[in-house]
Amino acid sequence: MRVPLAKRGDCVSHEHSDFITLFLKEELLLRSFLLASTGNVHESDDLFQSVARVLWEKFADYDPSRPFRGWALGVARLEVLKWRQSKARSREVLSPDALSQVAEAAEEGGSWADGLSEFLRGCLAKLKSTARQVMELKYFL
Repeated sequence: MRVPLAKRGDCVSHEHSDFITLFLKEELLLRSFLLASTGNVHESDDLFQSVARVLWEKFADYDPSRPFRGWALGVARLEVLKWRQSKARSREVLSPDALSQVAEAAEEGGSWADGLSEFLRGCLAKLKSTARQVMELKYFL
């Protein structure tokens, strides 16, 4: 017996919707931080998935009166430290001090990236439909 799929809006709670909105806004910053921390695209992709999972699982503990960006970067930093411990014998990982500096730079640079994103959205809005679709396919998929 087949069970019908739930309607799209039925399976996403308000809390999950809030998480998705906040998380997607910080996705580029988190990916940049992880890549800068590991120096390896594949390792940073794996860590990004771990960070996303932890943030999702612990979202009920998130204090909305505090910036999501700082909380998410804190979780990402802890995941990088765990990754770093697993790679302890490798000389290719950043020291804890360097990792802190990368995290601080990512958080400070995030507001600059937000402004750039808004500027780019404005530019995309001015393009004709076909050109906009090409750009979106190239850079957003």
